Amino acid sequence: MTEVHVVVYCDSCGELFTDADGESVCFDTRYQAIAFLTFLPGRARWVYDGDKIVCNGCRVPDQCEQTGHAFTDSHGTTARSHGTTSCSRLCLVCGTSESEPR
Repeated sequence: MTEVHVVVYCDSCGELFTDADGESVCFDTRYQAIAFLTFLPGRARWVYDGDKIVCNGCRVPDQCEQTGHAFTDSHGTTARSHGTTSCSRLCLVCGTSESEPR
């Protein structure tokens, strides 16, 4: 007897979709995998757009590239060598930092 299982890989980076313990998740059919990803709870929102499946790690930077970063309002100050300082802030969506000399 032969059994076929479907596992999900990100079409952008090739990451395997896993459960909270890091084990690959096996689905019975492609449709079952798509339904699961479509209604996936907040832990790791993978997106299926009808053609490609994209993991959260690839989706978030793409989102910021399209809509712009959502930087925090406050700037942290970092002291650097040679007496210079800079202000930095983080994007709330992807974690990218932006800094400027002070």
